[in-house]
Parts: sequence; structure tokens; C-alpha cells
Amino acid sequence: MKKAVIVLLFGEIGYWAYSAAPQAAHINGMHAFLPQAIGMVIVGIVYGVIATVKNKDQSPFTEGVTYKQIISGFFFAFAALTYLISAQPNMNGLATGFILSQTSVVLATLTGIWFLGQKKTHKEMLVTILGLVIIIGAAAITVIV
Repeated sequence: MKKAVIVLLFGEIGYWAYSAAPQAAHINGMHAFLPQAIGMVIVGIVYGVIATVKNKDQSPFTEGVTYKQIISGFFFAFAALTYLISAQPNMNGLATGFILSQTSVVLATLTGIWFLGQKKTHKEMLVTILGLVIIIGAAAITVIV
């Protein structure tokens, strides 16, 4: 449990820096996107190397699911770019930009299920779609108000 909290803490600090750094540096979202994307690729490769060293029988680099996840990653990249642009003070601002970017989870979830061939029971799919509808509804209400 302690290890999980430490990992979560690093993730939160990283996400905070991801959100606040472009505004603190007074650069627009387009200029912030490439360095952040390069950083994400480097971290992904480092993770893959560490996972391969720990378990030589199962390397993320040799599993097909790793490359299928790239499709969902494109949706995340689009959401990240729109977030970085939208979060600028002269656009929508940080709070509204964040909320709008979270709506991309709908496409990412559905394409992840479809491309990865995950089998969902009727109840699981119903709950998943209900959750996605709630996300869209909450985003719409927040942006309108």
C-alpha cells in the first residue's frame, strides 16, 4: 500500500507539472505539446526496458497489445493537445480546459474496448456506457454554468 501511495504521489506531481508548467512558463499549448510528448515517449520506453529486465519472458515490446494501445494513445494525444491549448488563460482557462479534455475518455474507452477485443457482459457494458454518459453530462453542465 505504501508503495502505491508513493507512485500515486509521483503521478500527481507529474500531472500538476503537466498542467501548470505551460502557464507558469507563459508558453502556448502548441509549444508545450512536443516536449511533453517526447517526455511521455521516453518514460514509456524506460518503463518497457525496466519491465523487460525484471521479466525477460514477457517484454512489453514483444506483445501485440502494446502496439494496439497506440491507437488509444492518439486519442489521449489529441485530448492533451486540446487541453494545453484550451487551458491557456486567454482561451477557456485551466478549469474549463481540463473538463473539456476529459470528454475524450469516451472515445478512448470505447476504442480501447473495441480494438483490444475486450469481452464485456451486458451489465458491464451498460455500466460503462452509463459512466461515459455521466461524464459527458457533467462536462456539459460544468461548461454551461
